[in-house]
Amino acid sequence: MNMSRQSMMGLLALLLLSALSIWLLAGLNPDADDLRGSRGPVWYFNQAELVATGRDGRVLYRVTSPRIIHDPSDGSANLESPVVNWEQGQSPPLRVAATRGRVSLDAADLWLGEGVRISDSNAGGPIEFRTEWLALDTRTQLATTDADIVVVSTHGELTGRGLVADMNRGTIRIESEVRAHYVR
Repeated sequence: MNMSRQSMMGLLALLLLSALSIWLLAGLNPDADDLRGSRGPVWYFNQAELVATGRDGRVLYRVTSPRIIHDPSDGSANLESPVVNWEQGQSPPLRVAATRGRVSLDAADLWLGEGVRISDSNAGGPIEFRTEWLALDTRTQLATTDADIVVVSTHGELTGRGLVADMNRGTIRIESEVRAHYVR
């Protein structure tokens, strides 16, 4: 087969273009780093339960969620419609439900948002605390928010701003702007 010099140059140019394309697609392009960082989660679980324990092995809380999704940016996990049962020793656990949540890589910090509802049956009757978001810290055993709070019980309704729930002491405190409506 006898190829002309022009055909040979065309074939060489085509091979060079192919090699350049392969090089770019292989990620050797410095701009490809932007694309590599946008990959999806490494793992996810459907119909899952996450159990967080303290240093002594004692269960601190249990989260059930229809979907728990890894966040590759920091190793944390996003929670869809989480329900948290926060253990309180011999007392029944606090039940905390929300639309979404996030748990840190070490499971020490838990954040819940969008329509948080805390159900407490330890105070002689059912009480429900409602707020927009809540942060739980397993190291200090505190649950906090600076958002508006509504507390509903069989005795009436209380509103305020900010909440600190101390799991060590078994207390829940409304921080400010407290107003109550008592019903007999």
